[in-house]
Amino acid sequence: MNDLSGAEKPGGDLERDCDGLRIENDRLRDENEQLRVENERLRTETEKMQLENERHAERQAELQAEVARLRAEASRLRLRQSKPAASGERMSTKLKDALRE
Repeated sequence: MNDLSGAEKPGGDLERDCDGLRIENDRLRDENEQLRVENERLRTETEKMQLENERHAERQAELQAEVARLRAEASRLRLRQSKPAASGERMSTKLKDALRE
């Protein structure tokens, strides 16, 4: 910095450097806060997606168990159907539907 005589005051460069560093520090602090907020948003979104994936996995396991049950039922019905049926014995509509699937 210059005094009134135009001479450079001692420490002028140092003051400018400090001002520049303060400005840079403030900018970095703001950027850090923005990144922290974005990180938290992404963390929350990730947690939601993990919960959704767990629900989908549970539902998939339920459906696979149901498919296995229906296949076993269809197999049992085919075996039963291949044996001579007792007079007048008929399969229920529900069982016929299970065979078609």
